Amino acid sequence: MKTYLICLLLALAIISAIVISEYIKQGPSLGGENGSVETLNTTAATNVSEGTPNENITTNVSTEMPNETGTTNVSDETSNITITTNVSGGTLNVNGTTNVSTGTSNGTGTTNISGGTSDVTVTTISTPDNSCINQSTGIERMDIFDSHVHVPSSISASQMISEMDAAGVSMANLYTDASRSLAAIAQYPGRFITFADTPDSPEPSTWLTQGQAFVTSAEAQLKTGKYYGIGEANLRYWGGNGSAPTLKINVPADNSIWLQLVDLSAKYHVPISFHFVPDDPVANVAFERMMNYNKDAIILWCHLAFDGDPLNRTALNDYLLRYPNLYFDTAGFQNMQNPIPENNSNWARLANQSNDQGQGQGGMNNTQGQCPCQGQGGMNNTQGPDQGGQQQGQGGMNNTQGQCPCQGQGGMNNTQGPDQGGQQQGQDQGQNGVNNQSGQLNEEWRQFFETWNARILFATDAGGGTNSLERWLNYVNNTVEGATPDAVGHWRHLFGNLEYNTARNILNSNAKVLLLKEQKLPYNYSVTFDRNCYSISISSNSSVSGFRFDQDTKDIRFTVADSTGVNGSANITLPTALGGNFTASVDGQSVQIKKVSNSTFTIINIEYTGGIKTVVINVA
Repeated sequence: MKTYLICLLLALAIISAIVISEYIKQGPSLGGENGSVETLNTTAATNVSEGTPNENITTNVSTEMPNETGTTNVSDETSNITITTNVSGGTLNVNGTTNVSTGTSNGTGTTNISGGTSDVTVTTISTPDNSCINQSTGIERMDIFDSHVHVPSSISASQMISEMDAAGVSMANLYTDASRSLAAIAQYPGRFITFADTPDSPEPSTWLTQGQAFVTSAEAQLKTGKYYGIGEANLRYWGGNGSAPTLKINVPADNSIWLQLVDLSAKYHVPISFHFVPDDPVANVAFERMMNYNKDAIILWCHLAFDGDPLNRTALNDYLLRYPNLYFDTAGFQNMQNPIPENNSNWARLANQSNDQGQGQGGMNNTQGQCPCQGQGGMNNTQGPDQGGQQQGQGGMNNTQGQCPCQGQGGMNNTQGPDQGGQQQGQDQGQNGVNNQSGQLNEEWRQFFETWNARILFATDAGGGTNSLERWLNYVNNTVEGATPDAVGHWRHLFGNLEYNTARNILNSNAKVLLLKEQKLPYNYSVTFDRNCYSISISSNSSVSGFRFDQDTKDIRFTVADSTGVNGSANITLPTALGGNFTASVDGQSVQIKKVSNSTFTIINIEYTGGIKTVVINVA
């Protein structure tokens, strides 16, 4: 009797498997649009009561290049069969008896096939192929060195530390008062540094009126090793708020006392920092003489040079090309939240795609120049439609007459435009307006920061200005009125579209190199080749940006930026898996390479002249 039952159950199982096989041959495809199921290779287990053994029945399944891996369910009343395939190409044995032949799979999905007498589940699991995972900049968690804050008497060191900790700022450079700065450094070692102060209150500038005595005092401070620079001095400074600021300080940059301080910068290899707005032809001539006076000095120009005056990317680029010892900090721009064309509107110029000033044919102080603004919308346009203009004019700075044909989606403060419009619309599109923390650098300014990423230091100017306490209290929160909330967060969002190495340099590394004399970090990149992930690094004193790797040709391309007249070099470390024969070109011209190899890596060295250059490494 048992033998009869066993034979009967086996016959039923065979019939069920045949039915399933025939149904699948005629049924829907497996895995989405590009996949098809021709035959099914499963292992079917039949449970037989009263000690009856399980039997395996094999059917063939092959998948042809599915774009999506998935789970295929064939329902049945009597038995459940599960097959798991690990898709990495080739053939995989399942349960020791079943062969599943697969093509390639790029995703996941589920296809349900009902019918027949069995429930068959084919689960396809995508596994890592050792290729690189594209990671974001990670700027929300990136450590920050704030290279420009002030320590007013209204705030304690413990309050500053609390704000810094909440903002993810590990270190800060303290300006304003040497005694308070040194006390904070002693209380919290490793969290603060300071410069030899150049006080300008009461006005006129105290350091200038003290004359030679101040130079002697500054050198004595530098000799102690407690001071990491000189400054921040105000050379040309506009004070007051609103549309009519007044010139508070105007010290010729080529005066003898200041030039002696420049010499101290060169002698002790420390930065000398200052506030100077290049808005006057006479003052600019004296400034150029200072810049050319001692090329060994380290010049740290605060507030991206222009402070509250409209930013000029072309001018900044020109300064960096001409002066290899020049660096900028970003101090205070998160506070410049006015709409264009008002004074103190530079945050919008960095973020809004129609706001790059002085980039046209006009330039600085050009009242008639042409600027083909084509951005995301006009600012301060209270009546125009969503293509509204800036009311800024067509050209350079202080342009009050031109008509800028902005093609964007809507102006800031555009209270009457349609729903694509400006910032006051409830649907803020992140088109980078004032107080819009989802906004990021517009493309022109993103390229500027990327190109010169080794020459710019992050800074907030917390504790500065007439609202010094409010700036600290709103360093990371929205605690009080009178200062832009979440100052550090504003910058994290603004820099969110920068490449990782660029963001790291600006937010942290450049300050450590320039102020703490740490070694400059290499530029690190991950590339995928032959389904494996490899690391490529570039060590250079140049700013490196725009890295690209072609998986097909194995060519490597990147941009280097240096001041003209500088001889630059780069060491590129490559995995030997890419090959061993290399050629290199700079701006299309072949250059000689030097190569050192071991079993794992090859290091090649190239040299080039200054300027902004494109480097291509060909790998054979």
